[in-house]
Amino acid sequence: MSYLIKPAGYKALLNLPQTEMGIKKIKDFFQQNLSSELRLRRITVPLFVLKGMGINDDLNGTERAVTFPIKDLGDA
Repeated sequence: MSYLIKPAGYKALLNLPQTEMGIKKIKDFFQQNLSSELRLRRITVPLFVLKGMGINDDLNGTERAVTFPIKDLGDA
């Protein structure tokens, strides 16, 4: 169980929506600047690919691919 302990006489400088927006701005700032410094870029890839497409078949040579049948694709 966690408890919130505030010092006597504490008064928040921001209301709840302002606090949430501030947290988001800090998070975005770190994400943008860290990715810039590390020269990273965001990419989008499919979560699942069909077996035999050559996209994820070999992995690194020691890992095993996760497989599961998809009923609507004829258990592919």
